[in-house]
Amino acid sequence: MDVTIYDAVNFSGRSAILAVGGTRLSGPGAPIAKVSSIKVPSGTVAVVYELADNAGGYGRSADLMEDYSDLSTLGLAGISYVEIFLAERDAPVRTDAPARTGAAGATTAALHEVWARGAVVNGTYVAGHWQVGAQLPALGPVFVSPGPLPHLLHITTIQGQDWTNPPYNVSSSTWSSQVVGGATYDASDSHPYEWVSVLNPTLEQDDEVGVAGFAVAVDLSGADLPFTHPFGGDFEFGIVPDAAYNNLLAQSNHDPNSTNDNIKNAFSAGRGIGLEVSGALPMEVEAGMVPETYRPAAGDRVAMYGRWIVDAGHPDFHSEIHPPLVLARAQVVNAQGAAAYPDGSAITFMQLWSRPYQAAQKFTDGGSTNLSLQSYLTNISETLGTIVAYPPVFPKPLDGIHMVSFVIRPPVPTPPPSKIAVLGPAQLQCSYSFTTNKACGVQVQQSLSDPNAVEVILVLNSVAYPSLPEPPSTKVGFKIDDLRNDIPGDESTLTTILVDIVSTYQSIKSGGELYVRRYNPLPAPDVTTHAVPFTPLSTLPRSSVNVVDTQPFPIVGWVKLMWVHPSIVVDGGGGLHTLEPTKA
Repeated sequence: MDVTIYDAVNFSGRSAILAVGGTRLSGPGAPIAKVSSIKVPSGTVAVVYELADNAGGYGRSADLMEDYSDLSTLGLAGISYVEIFLAERDAPVRTDAPARTGAAGATTAALHEVWARGAVVNGTYVAGHWQVGAQLPALGPVFVSPGPLPHLLHITTIQGQDWTNPPYNVSSSTWSSQVVGGATYDASDSHPYEWVSVLNPTLEQDDEVGVAGFAVAVDLSGADLPFTHPFGGDFEFGIVPDAAYNNLLAQSNHDPNSTNDNIKNAFSAGRGIGLEVSGALPMEVEAGMVPETYRPAAGDRVAMYGRWIVDAGHPDFHSEIHPPLVLARAQVVNAQGAAAYPDGSAITFMQLWSRPYQAAQKFTDGGSTNLSLQSYLTNISETLGTIVAYPPVFPKPLDGIHMVSFVIRPPVPTPPPSKIAVLGPAQLQCSYSFTTNKACGVQVQQSLSDPNAVEVILVLNSVAYPSLPEPPSTKVGFKIDDLRNDIPGDESTLTTILVDIVSTYQSIKSGGELYVRRYNPLPAPDVTTHAVPFTPLSTLPRSSVNVVDTQPFPIVGWVKLMWVHPSIVVDGGGGLHTLEPTKA
């Protein structure tokens, strides 16, 4: 059954006939330059995609099973690919499995299946799918698949301007190698840093860059050097950055076959949620410092501010954000907090976390300071009996003053018209709750540049960071095989040096053990006792926060943003009555 596409609405203008299969409608060879309306015969499915490449369609999509006179009403940026198939099929399935010995005799039977169009069920999008049935289900409204979330979250200056990172010349394909002197990390005095700042190669507390994009390939690291990870292995993910931040990527960050899983997996994972992926920027921070409730999930919109580094521990010299000083993530949820379809009744939920501690890469042993790891381990291995390595931590998690702002938007720019009588249009309302330890000032307000957005303005100051006791810790024992397993496999030079030091020690000291101090994971602060209730943006309290000097996070908390009808008017027989506000 052929499908006809038109370059004008109402089935007019130039047209093209498409047969069953996939057709790319963008780039050279496209049958028409623009698709504005489409005729789909009964019994046929035409899945239209927003984006396309040589592998097919991707991005947001809608499965059409009827004529559509104006495709612009779907809200897609365009139609770049159409996949056409019949809405009914006979799918062969096994009815009796062969014996375990592999004996022949299995038979098949034709199972009749029909296409069920994508729909929103209880606030959750259910993609189109095949189901067993004698006849096609009744057609409901057309829903566009969520694809990547809308750009609910951005990073800006505190004046509301788009965030611009400090200039750095990345025109050379080898710029990241040049940052680290072309040599991988070996923990020696001449090369003591595994993570080298791009902007300030000799500094470790130099948070200066911002980035926004989408989180993909979320994971926990399987191998990290225990001597520089006092809070355990890393929580990590790949950031598919907005175009404005692509210059943070090194040449190797664009490699779909990268040895870094956060980069390699970003290509397939990003495409799976409708993103065009040309590269990814890994984010790494020790998992014990990030309570699980603040960890972004795959597909979340993310924005962060922190250290831009080149990872010298791996020979590809890829770039990373490691670690962030502030990390924010945004999701679309319903009133119960569950993931929801991004429509006018949903809520944008933004969570914000800040770094409570920062590991250092130079060590102190008695009166000796600023030791490389190699020198440090050599020194402590000369002690008698059991030895304990103490991964260094900076006295404060930040240095100096840092000012940054995050902009949060609702799931849709404007809500759909209400089907019931209301007094006035829908309005945006915001609820928030933040806990600080005085190291961060925070202000929440309606955006000066966008009335349908909220700004969260942060000013972090290391001078105000409180003096806190050392967090609880344990001592983790290591043998040679433990080190071999915990050091990433491509850090062969480092592995050889460290294993040689420790094996020498353990061979000459009968029963000698090597322990590494590891801090316990940090619990999430309570952010439920000081929440600002949903309030119109015009009257939103600008700075109502809970200050707890005994918790290590400069700031943690959340923001919720949703459309609300100010009042509903009903006539109950005794005159007009105003009910409570409701979501749009």
